[in-house]
Amino acid sequence: MRHILFPVDFSTPCENLVPAVEAWAKRYEADLTLLHVHELPVVAVEQPNLALELAALREASHQRLNEFLPDAFAGLSVRRIQVDGRAGTAIVDYAKANGIDVIMLPTHGYTRFRQLMLGSVVASVLHDCELPVWTSAHADAPLAAPSPKHILCAIDCGPQTRHVLEAAVAVSQRFEAPLRIVYSHPALDTRFPSATVERAHNLLHEEAVAAYQAVAAELDLPEYLEILEEATLVEGVTNAIATHRADLLVIGRGRIQGLLGRLRSNAHDLIRMSPCPVLSV
Repeated sequence: MRHILFPVDFSTPCENLVPAVEAWAKRYEADLTLLHVHELPVVAVEQPNLALELAALREASHQRLNEFLPDAFAGLSVRRIQVDGRAGTAIVDYAKANGIDVIMLPTHGYTRFRQLMLGSVVASVLHDCELPVWTSAHADAPLAAPSPKHILCAIDCGPQTRHVLEAAVAVSQRFEAPLRIVYSHPALDTRFPSATVERAHNLLHEEAVAAYQAVAAELDLPEYLEILEEATLVEGVTNAIATHRADLLVIGRGRIQGLLGRLRSNAHDLIRMSPCPVLSV
């Protein structure tokens, strides 16, 4: 992570993310870009002096960016950039064009209603960007631990498993934080016993363990894979976060397009429901 992109919208969740962004940038000795997307207002009718008014709005926004938390990020190489456009698209385009390695974003779902959604900007970035994206937990308060102390990696034992494990191992080593690997699978419904379903269920477990162990041996990871069985995959992972007091979840995100593994198809729900930040790769 040589270059971190931190999109800023001057909101409270954005300000709450600053300690984490600073901690990650310092740990990786990374360059940091604060990006503000100035979304031009939609004008229904032609107005006199419109160009001058829009220029004044743009200049005021740029000034606000330059004055945003001036005492933060001391000792880091920081650039403050403003671009015009739609926020989600502009963030992805900037990241692609400027050698960004990871995007760090706040989520904005700190009320019961807003926890039902990620927000259009975050969802757009997660959907369209192929880079790793770090997202905060849905909370209207600063993180208790800006640097991860305990890391949980949830895998689906699909084609992307090695890539996800490599990312989790790298972060674990960089922060010197213990890493736990889990595989979440919906539990059998005991109300409807079936020998066939039980055999298929056990076969999935065996295949998951075998797939993990093949990669684990190459990455010098423990052979043991923790199997989680709850009502849903997401519930299994979120409960494991609480049980193991994890303060970072690493998952494979993939893209919405194309064939997805089971866990990646649940990535948005995991990001939305996780009680700790999520690094999705």
